Amino acid sequence: MSWKERRLISILGAILGVLVIALLIVLGIRFRKNRDVPDSSSSSAVTAGESQSGWNDLSYSNGSTTLAFHKGEDGAWFWVHDDGFPLDDGTVTTILDTLETTAPQQTLTAPESLETYGLTEPRATITATAAEGTVISMAFGNTTTDGNSYYALLNGDLTTVYIYPGTLMKLMSVPVYDMCLLPELPQLTEDRLQKITIQGAPPEDGSDPLRLSLTSYQSEGITTWRAEGANITDAPRVRGLMEDLAALKIERCVDYRPSAEALSICGFDAPAATLWTNYTTATDLEGHLKMTVGGLTLDGAARYVRLNDEKTIYRVPTDLLDPLMVIALSGLEG
Repeated sequence: MSWKERRLISILGAILGVLVIALLIVLGIRFRKNRDVPDSSSSSAVTAGESQSGWNDLSYSNGSTTLAFHKGEDGAWFWVHDDGFPLDDGTVTTILDTLETTAPQQTLTAPESLETYGLTEPRATITATAAEGTVISMAFGNTTTDGNSYYALLNGDLTTVYIYPGTLMKLMSVPVYDMCLLPELPQLTEDRLQKITIQGAPPEDGSDPLRLSLTSYQSEGITTWRAEGANITDAPRVRGLMEDLAALKIERCVDYRPSAEALSICGFDAPAATLWTNYTTATDLEGHLKMTVGGLTLDGAARYVRLNDEKTIYRVPTDLLDPLMVIALSGLEG
């Protein structure tokens, strides 16, 4: 090898060494930068769109009502205002899922005055908190021009305005009584009913209200109904009553712990009808159901009812009560 070749190799080696040293310096700088970046998972506040778990508290105000829910040690959610309320927590979990997974449609990093977006006095607010301190909070202002989305602030940051779809606001507008776990009525089919007693409204003259009883007799799979000894099985009103009792259902909760005034307004001072039923269950046990029927709802499509000796007021469609109301008013004839 000539001296020129040896010199060329030496020069190339020196250049390669310089490049290696430069690469090590760059990698070291990047490592230090990455090491100094805080772990976002340790933050006490997260942004909507980040999936978290372990939420223990949810509270929100939709502009007219403020609701708060807490998850108990058994993992079940309850309404903080009344922990005895039979809560169907489907809406609560849907709100939390929507809150943590919905991303903004648009981000305004240089927003105008918050007043422009209705955010100086937000129309609605929501906060979710986890046991370890993780928090998501949002405040909603005006709707956008299309009316389908809302301007919002996230986690108390006043420097950035977001536009979110109206899904969350719609969920926050669900009344708490629409989250009530409704009672399951027994199967009041004709083959299970043993006795039915119906009482009408008390007359204005103070006399006794109409009251009659229907008794079932079973023979070789055939049901016969009698009232005061008479066979009334095929009476049209009896047939209608049997059909509606088999389909009877609660539509929604109206008032879980009504006041005396609410009971009076709903017509329970002088119930329009009272129904008592004796029946057998699928396991041949004896069951009893009392249903007290009050007045018509404001829309006229349902009546207020109460079950057994509970105060809770429910709503039942009028088309499932028509035969009962007719019998309570004028008996079985007609």
